[in-house]
Amino acid sequence: MSFRNEDKLFIHSNKMGIFKKYLQSKDVKETYKPRNIRSTYFDNANYEMYHNSIEGVVPRKKIRIREYPGFNNKFFLEKKISSVEGRFKTSSELKNLNFFQRGIKDKNYGLCSPISIVNYKRSYFSLDKIRITIDENITYQKFNLKRIFTESLVVVELKYPYKFHNDLVEFNFPFEKIRFSKYCNSIEKIYNI
Repeated sequence: MSFRNEDKLFIHSNKMGIFKKYLQSKDVKETYKPRNIRSTYFDNANYEMYHNSIEGVVPRKKIRIREYPGFNNKFFLEKKISSVEGRFKTSSELKNLNFFQRGIKDKNYGLCSPISIVNYKRSYFSLDKIRITIDENITYQKFNLKRIFTESLVVVELKYPYKFHNDLVEFNFPFEKIRFSKYCNSIEKIYNI
């Protein structure tokens, strides 16, 4: 497992053109073509993953099944783990999709069921060891319901090795940082919290 830092930047949707020009001025490289992502998030009956994330409890995790509609027909079980040592993600391809019906048993959270679905378009870039993703057109829906909730923010994430020099990140990206969780926002919008 390799630990990493993740910073999220506040870029208002009407400023994205300016931000993308800024990225061009820094000579960032596009690493993949933009693609759509669909993540189905799981939680237990008490929404402990949601509450732990809101409260900043460490250790904590988020469990999701991720797919790339229109890109490939593969499904991945992912666990994002925040620990005292840092953050890391595990990912494994699924051959069986029974998890949507029977849930996922987790040693810390017990039986976790599908709770919400988050869809968005992601663009991928890099600058030195900094991976940059831009998530736009974010929507949320409760699992097995059709009503869609839209997100007004664009989420820019900077991902870089745990021991990478933070000053270099600050110098290249002098923008306001925010705390943002698509899963938590989906719960708040769906349940009007």
